[in-house]
Amino acid sequence: MEIDFNTKCQILDDISTVEHLLSLNPFCTITDREVQKAIFTEIMICLRDLVAKSTKVLHKKIDFDDDVIIISQPQSVSNVTDLISFVRNALCHQDSENHKFDSNNNIVLSYNVLIGKAPNIINIDGKRYWI
Repeated sequence: MEIDFNTKCQILDDISTVEHLLSLNPFCTITDREVQKAIFTEIMICLRDLVAKSTKVLHKKIDFDDDVIIISQPQSVSNVTDLISFVRNALCHQDSENHKFDSNNNIVLSYNVLIGKAPNIINIDGKRYWI
């Protein structure tokens, strides 16, 4: 399948942007939380564009589910493409349902950072949750 010049340029730009931003190691070298959020958001925007182009242009959905926690609410997440879209939408849309942690909508998570493997990220009423 032949990819048009504009799409090729967008793909190369997305890859270059992600590589550069990851090379900054922003969660270890940058202490400004807002700059970390901006870098992470840009990475997720680029990744979302790349997986969307894979699905739409190449007709190949990236669908591995290693280390993906399968959820059905508020939006279905069954593979890495869904997960990238879910996170990107939560980052870019403040009113997204993706911020809601529980079915009663009493707990909202907007931006959390966890570096490395950990048994949990939050503890609510004595219950530990790994997200």
